[in-house]
Amino acid sequence: MTYTEEFAKKVLDKTDITKVIGRYTKLEAKDGVYVGNCVFHKDKNQSLIVYPDKQVFHCLDCGTGGNAATFLMEKEGCKTLSDAIDRLAKD
Repeated sequence: MTYTEEFAKKVLDKTDITKVIGRYTKLEAKDGVYVGNCVFHKDKNQSLIVYPDKQVFHCLDCGTGGNAATFLMEKEGCKTLSDAIDRLAKD
């Protein structure tokens, strides 16, 4: 299903990115951000940083980053942004 940009923005605004990413890796709160092992490469250094106030993530090692929808597109293999938004909307 295709969604309007406005609907996608509402879904992303209501999504708690720490809960989405926390399903795949343990996150620890540190100084207003969350850190954990990146799920996109072998990581032992907690290089994944999640910024809950901005609802984005970034890996300092592999460079992968984005919002909750792009995380699902990378991790779950959602083929389109609409697929990822659909999953987030159902949560």
